Amino acid sequence: MLIHLSDFEIIQNQHWYRIPIEKANKSLKERWPPKWIAFYYTNAVKDYPQMIIHYAKVSNIKQAANRTSFQKKRELQIEAKLL
Repeated sequence: MLIHLSDFEIIQNQHWYRIPIEKANKSLKERWPPKWIAFYYTNAVKDYPQMIIHYAKVSNIKQAANRTSFQKKRELQIEAKLL
């Protein structure tokens, strides 16, 4: 789910998306690792509100620190190019 427009820009320009490890373990543990990822856009992305328009084939997954969090939560960085 994309809540912030900056997330959409990262996916489009840098070809990666972040998922908190805690959330991935809870929500995706039976389907891990993903081969594909789809993006649900919230109203923050004006061109595609409440839609899944883009998806991507996962090319790499690595652990990364959340640079924006004061709690320094660990995240998974999923690298993929939009199709």
